[in-house]
Amino acid sequence: QFMSSPEDNEYLVEISSHKYVEKVNDFLSADVVDMIEKAGFVWPTQQNNFLRWFNASTPEEIQALAEVALAILARVFRYRKGGKVIVKTHIPTGSVTASYA
Repeated sequence: QFMSSPEDNEYLVEISSHKYVEKVNDFLSADVVDMIEKAGFVWPTQQNNFLRWFNASTPEEIQALAEVALAILARVFRYRKGGKVIVKTHIPTGSVTASYA
């Protein structure tokens, strides 16, 4: 889920949580947990989702953010069953870039 700030320069990205939807726990292997933590998402402490704010204001940055989110979701929920999803991200403070296979 994405939500933008009123200024349209920050986006809150949420991934469904095992604290909110118990079935998500089935997908949280050690390598998935490692990826979520390294991507800087905040772990839920109550009934809420994993979340992270990203700075993104240009169409290119917003597109890259969407690609990052889709790659993470594919990895967490094993969307591409035909092959392993490899996510490589570089998320500097002021912008977002991503590549994935």
